Amino acid sequence: MNDIWGRIHIHDGGWEVELPGQKTGNVEQLIRELRYINKVNPRFGQSICRHVRFADRCEMYMGDDEKMARCLDSHYRMNK
Repeated sequence: MNDIWGRIHIHDGGWEVELPGQKTGNVEQLIRELRYINKVNPRFGQSICRHVRFADRCEMYMGDDEKMARCLDSHYRMNK
């Protein structure tokens, strides 16, 4: 994977990122995206991961990309 194209939503309360794996409902893709983000630039990657849509509901899994992806996916599906 060389690129990740997602959406950034900037609002009064801050900003959030929606990754392609969330939008398509592909958990394996979301896991790969989280790993790639953290691999390319670990410090900035943590910041991005904190702002992924519904990350506030999955904070306990920060650092475990697989569990984080599954948590994000479940919240994304519930709130479609």
